[in-house]
Amino acid sequence: MYSLQIQKVLIQCERLTEPRDRVILLKQGISIADAHNDTSWGFDLRRELISAEKDLPCCVEGFLAITWLLDACDRFPDMFHERDLMKEYKWMLGAARRNSSISLLQLHSIMEDYKKRLLRNSYTLHSYYSVMIQLAYMLGDLDAAQKYIDYRSEEQYDDLSFCKACELHDITELEFKKGNIDEALRVGADLFSRKLYCRYVPFESFCNNINMMRLDGRDECKEWCDIAEKEIERMEDYYSYSQTPYVSMLIRYLSTEDEERAWRLFERYAERNIGSEDYYDFMFSSNVLSLLNREGFRKIEADVRLPWYRQDNIYNLQELHDYYFTRAKELSQRFDRRHGNNCCSQRLDEWRL
Repeated sequence: MYSLQIQKVLIQCERLTEPRDRVILLKQGISIADAHNDTSWGFDLRRELISAEKDLPCCVEGFLAITWLLDACDRFPDMFHERDLMKEYKWMLGAARRNSSISLLQLHSIMEDYKKRLLRNSYTLHSYYSVMIQLAYMLGDLDAAQKYIDYRSEEQYDDLSFCKACELHDITELEFKKGNIDEALRVGADLFSRKLYCRYVPFESFCNNINMMRLDGRDECKEWCDIAEKEIERMEDYYSYSQTPYVSMLIRYLSTEDEERAWRLFERYAERNIGSEDYYDFMFSSNVLSLLNREGFRKIEADVRLPWYRQDNIYNLQELHDYYFTRAKELSQRFDRRHGNNCCSQRLDEWRL
């Protein structure tokens, strides 16, 4: 009978389009499986849970789920194959990196466990180095990023890491961060011409670097912004909450170039930042400050779920600025304490202008 209950849960999940509702149902299914000590159902349902939560602004249940799944693989190697879990594990590594509550020591321990499991399941270290590159960028350690890019270049592609567009995105980002604009444009030519692309690249590449291009006085900025906005429309059918912080980079650029376009994006994406993972929330909150740092009032079509929502839709812009600045400041301090540096505080000072 309990197996029939679980099957009904899965049928209901197939009919739902809202990931939050699917997560709630899957948790119910997991509770039923656990109550009957059915490890097999518990395994399958937790994998479904991680997949569903990936479409939400923040992973919460997934951390417990991946821990349970990996433990099940360790305890029952003849029953479950950890090789089948490595994609979910890779997803959760990104979520862990963006969660300020997870210490740097814990993060490195998780990374090493991921590396160990890759090797014993005949994967290359390509995906491991990709994760380490992103951690190095978060820490502001460009030397480490270069090191991991070099290591990755020596690894073969595999089922977990095979996107040449994403790989080129990492390489060009490093050149931009070093201030080597011309070299970045040369190296990333196939990316910026869309000869190489995937779901979210080169959208992220255009957004990520457009403000640095602006500060360098590059003529390509307007063209990049136009392309990025077209990319948003192209991605709408499979838009991920992880793209919201990149949209906020466009808002920062447009706040000085085309204010009304910036406001349209803010109205459209502010609600998508609700409940975001810590680092994504930090990015969004920091990037919108340049738009909000104005005197006076403005009518804004805001989602009722936003904490600053007003029924009359008339907002004091300085109050909105202070709200996002407080949030960005709090998150920057959390990450700086975790990282043992002031990298995020420096980014806040840069992005708010």
